[in-house]
Amino acid sequence: MLTQARPHHERLWLATVDPTSSSDLGFLYGTLILRLEEPHTNISHTELPPWDKHVAFVAGRPYGLRHWIIQTPCFSKGVCYVSPQNEVGIYIIPQARREGIGTWTLAYLTARHSNLVANVAKTNLASFCFFARNGFVLEAELPTQFVFKGYHHVTAPQLRSSKQ
Repeated sequence: MLTQARPHHERLWLATVDPTSSSDLGFLYGTLILRLEEPHTNISHTELPPWDKHVAFVAGRPYGLRHWIIQTPCFSKGVCYVSPQNEVGIYIIPQARREGIGTWTLAYLTARHSNLVANVAKTNLASFCFFARNGFVLEAELPTQFVFKGYHHVTAPQLRSSKQ
């Protein structure tokens, strides 16, 4: 587990998703429900999978150990991953947006994974602006999405390691 002191008296860390944890599975499923309420933000999710398919997907560890829940001491604030193809995905729950959590998460991931790629739905203006504002470069425009690339130039937040 990794931790960082945040300016608003809050600590933030990335906790590796545990596919056997009912709370992790439930939080991830909840974020899918929230994402479907904002269809303009999605590239791949068009409907909610049945619970058993969700559990099987998470158990298959599609992102290996590079799938995290963004945590504070009291709440889970979002989810992020880095795919085997270095695609980055970040989802912050609506109540936690505009707190700098996405920026912290992207800086952390960019400092540790070179040449990240962000695929952004063309209808997701907020995500487009987020990646551009955080130093990602627009590399391609496809029929339904923009492709951004990040290059190891983002400074990592101050972090320290700790054991769970």
